[in-house]
Amino acid sequence: MDLEEQPAPASRSIEPRGHDVELAGVTFAYETMPVLRDVSFRARAGTTTAIVGPSGAGKSTILNLVSRFWDPGEGVVRIGGADIRELTHQQLFEHITVVFQDVYLFRATIG
Repeated sequence: MDLEEQPAPASRSIEPRGHDVELAGVTFAYETMPVLRDVSFRARAGTTTAIVGPSGAGKSTILNLVSRFWDPGEGVVRIGGADIRELTHQQLFEHITVVFQDVYLFRATIG
């Protein structure tokens, strides 16, 4: 996947220590519709963490924030203790993998 690289604001090289995923005080809204308000939790590496809720509760939004498709309005998302805004996309995707539930089928052959 080719993504336009967003330079990290820090001039030093940041390297995550581990694979824990943490949201700390995360708030996010789609334009004027708040979805997440002050969400904090830690998903420890090597464990199973379930994020459950009804449709529209913000489950997919959390995955999009962890994948850095979007940045939170407030708060911080960390992987291995490192703020993901300070990581390059390459560093980030060395530490996470996301498989979304939406399936896209194409009418074509692979060749």
